[in-house]
Amino acid sequence: MEGETFFPPLGRRADVSSSADSTHAPTESPRPKWSRARKVFAVLGALILVFVGGYVVYGYPNGLPPEVLSSGGRGQVFLDVALMTFYTPSVPGATDFNVTLTVVFATGMDFPFGWGNVSGTALPVRFVLTPSPVFVSASPSGFVFEEGGPGSIGIDRPVPPGAFVSLWSMAYTVQELSAWEGFSKTTWFEVDYALTPVSLDFGGYLPIANVTVPGASDLLPTGVVDNLNLTVQPGYLWTLDRSFSDFTLPSSPFHRTLPPVTFDAGSAGNFTAALTSSFQWGKGDDYHVKMSGSGTMHGSLAWYWDRRFGSVFTIFSP
Repeated sequence: MEGETFFPPLGRRADVSSSADSTHAPTESPRPKWSRARKVFAVLGALILVFVGGYVVYGYPNGLPPEVLSSGGRGQVFLDVALMTFYTPSVPGATDFNVTLTVVFATGMDFPFGWGNVSGTALPVRFVLTPSPVFVSASPSGFVFEEGGPGSIGIDRPVPPGAFVSLWSMAYTVQELSAWEGFSKTTWFEVDYALTPVSLDFGGYLPIANVTVPGASDLLPTGVVDNLNLTVQPGYLWTLDRSFSDFTLPSSPFHRTLPPVTFDAGSAGNFTAALTSSFQWGKGDDYHVKMSGSGTMHGSLAWYWDRRFGSVFTIFSP
């Protein structure tokens, strides 16, 4: 009817929202789900970042060449090196006495040496050999002197105690180096050296090349003692043979330390180091002593190892 106004019933609210407006109400979008492949690529990417970062922090510095901090130390020295001692037994009172000694090197005359006993510097010292046909690198700080192939050395009469001696010339340079090792930086002296044999003497008598007749501390009992209670008629000879087949070879090498060598490190000053031999008899090697004499003998002959070289020494007791 004209002029009438419509009011909604009390207690009810008029729905003033438009049905058209309800279609534009905001809704929450579902979160996207990562596929298995995307997860795998994400993990691989993280691992690559860790690897690259580790290489930059750790691997790259460790792959760099050492840094030279100082250089200029150089020199040349001569080393008088006794390789092996030899002893012919002495039997006082024996008549017509004779002795022969034969030393056999079945696989070659190889003598190992190593540097050590460094003094005069707080830095570690590393020795690097320039190898040659007779000086071959062995351990990180050592080498082997290879004198030759299989051979033997013989003595056919009683002689004073002696030694086989070689003279070497050593040219060297010293550098102070630094490099990354792990996560820390290390500094050391490096000695680059070359050895040249100058001479070899098979008949020098002791004392020679700073070697003397062995004292009590240089001797190791072999466990063999010969009783020489012998009587032979005139015109006849008693004989006694000893070789490695009669002895038990020690399991550890024989060692001798040479006098220290002084190295010039340039502006860093001087330091000293010493060579130590480490000889061991090989399979088929032998040290054969044969004695003969006449007359009547009373006493004993004890056999010892020379701890420094591995040769055999005897002591006669009446």
